[in-house]
Amino acid sequence: MRRARWQETALLLAAMAVGGCGGGGGDGGGGGTTQIDTSYNFTAAGVQPGVDARSSTRGSVSGVLLNASQNPVAGVTVTLYRLVTRASRQAVGSITTVSNSSGRYVFGNVEPGDYRLSAQNQNVDVTVVANANSQSNFSNITSGGGGNPPPAQYKWTVIMFMNADNDLEPYAIQDVNELEALPNNDDVAIVALLDRTRGFDTSNGNWTDTRRFRIRHDDDPSTMTSALSSGEGGQAEILGELDTGDKDTVSDFIEYCMTNYPAERYLLDVWNHGAGWRKRTALDVSPIGRGVLFDDTSDTFVATSEMDEAFAGPARLDIIAFDSSLMQMIEVAYQVRDLTTLVVGSEESPPGEGYPYDQIFESLLTNPDIAPEALAAHIVNRTVDVMGDDNQLTQSALRAALLPNLVNAINSYADLLRTKDSTHHDQIAAARSAAQRYGSGSSLYEGNRDLVDLIIEITARTNDAALASAGTAVRDALNAALVAERHSGSSKADSHGLAIFAPNQSDWTDL
Repeated sequence: MRRARWQETALLLAAMAVGGCGGGGGDGGGGGTTQIDTSYNFTAAGVQPGVDARSSTRGSVSGVLLNASQNPVAGVTVTLYRLVTRASRQAVGSITTVSNSSGRYVFGNVEPGDYRLSAQNQNVDVTVVANANSQSNFSNITSGGGGNPPPAQYKWTVIMFMNADNDLEPYAIQDVNELEALPNNDDVAIVALLDRTRGFDTSNGNWTDTRRFRIRHDDDPSTMTSALSSGEGGQAEILGELDTGDKDTVSDFIEYCMTNYPAERYLLDVWNHGAGWRKRTALDVSPIGRGVLFDDTSDTFVATSEMDEAFAGPARLDIIAFDSSLMQMIEVAYQVRDLTTLVVGSEESPPGEGYPYDQIFESLLTNPDIAPEALAAHIVNRTVDVMGDDNQLTQSALRAALLPNLVNAINSYADLLRTKDSTHHDQIAAARSAAQRYGSGSSLYEGNRDLVDLIIEITARTNDAALASAGTAVRDALNAALVAERHSGSSKADSHGLAIFAPNQSDWTDL
């Protein structure tokens, strides 16, 4: 089983207010915004991305993105946040645009006030005034290699980031062999970065550092021929001992794949232990391990709050698939919403071997024209079809663009729930205890609850019309975001595709 691991303090983007519990916020570091309140609607306010529009009551913001050689960089996302105050570093709302072929971006028809611009983890604060343009340029942008992104050579590139520098090493070898069982297809590139360790599997040369290689078909079910180096008769690159729990190692590999295997579509597979969001305990040490990609040699991991940096690359991802425990939570999915079109993962801990790769990517290799939603749904359905009889499984795929709507509905429900605490405290507490939980029974994950089942239990126990209506709004928003959902096993019968951190009262300080 892919057990969950220690997690780090991160921005709790949507917290359920259970029995009086409220949502919390924390600084993700790096000078970024600390809280995003989507109550400010840029679209409703009339802001126009890509248009330099100004008036007697509105201004504009524009600039150019340049690389280290001072060449323009196209295709980079620039985000505009509206600030409450610069001192508080709190923001309400955001809107994005993309730099054009000249590296230029612009937001028009912007209300006067203080704003923050963000591009590739660089932040610039600006003040917008009426009938004027505020100019802010960015330098040392790395995307696109100093111009337009390279033309696509493949229909799909699958980016396999496999951190097996831990007790999952034997399963990594199994999964690489499953990938090698797939047929070759010139329209699809599957590229892996594999980090191994000592003490868990001595096969396949027993190397313990990190290698980078393209997966190619072979008929040997036990030998990773794709991972053989030139000295071993193969083409894999030996990279030495990399820290695969470092966000920069992840983003560097994504950039490598997108630069050397440019494609029309990209899938990032995040392979490792996972622990999206959970309570803290007296045993925890700082930093608290809320995250993924745990590297035992370096004693590091990618925190949930760092995922928007770790998974960023020169181009947008079409699918992020978490082959990791407990990652299909609103707190995780919302963190990566701007990086990908779809998020695939599990509310529960999957078996140690993770996805059946020879099964879930078979449709991709036989039909490289497969659409992202069709591939995401196939991963969900095929995983449960193949492995569900012997395991307690959960799998789902979410549309990232609709997650802000879902978060708005959750926040409205949470606000209403707070007002009902004095009337329904005992019923709400009982509902939380009865709702579908995850974490394989571990007390560390006692707060991980299925979002919809929690609402169902609260509705049934309170018989409150207002709560029922607000709960229906959350369920409708989730249904709109869901591409596919499957589960198996009696202990996961009340799963609906997305978990949320809903802690006991004693754990309210752990938000």
